[in-house]
Amino acid sequence: MARYRNLLFEKLERVELASVTDEIVAYASRAYPLAIRSLDAIHLTTALDWQERNKQDLAFATHDGGLAAAARAVGFRVFGAPY
Repeated sequence: MARYRNLLFEKLERVELASVTDEIVAYASRAYPLAIRSLDAIHLTTALDWQERNKQDLAFATHDGGLAAAARAVGFRVFGAPY
């Protein structure tokens, strides 16, 4: 159990929290290739913004099929949801 706890804490140190700014909300209101819910659009927009600012590829993790389809449509590799 201690080994898994330490592994979890190592992974959590790499987690970066993102603020939902007015710019993110405005960006999220744009049209996506597929219809998605408002909070899903904010989630996807935040990932796109992070990727653009950091100039790095980002994998997108979700269990929601609709959000996964939208993330794939804008170019993300998606984990956790079936096609």
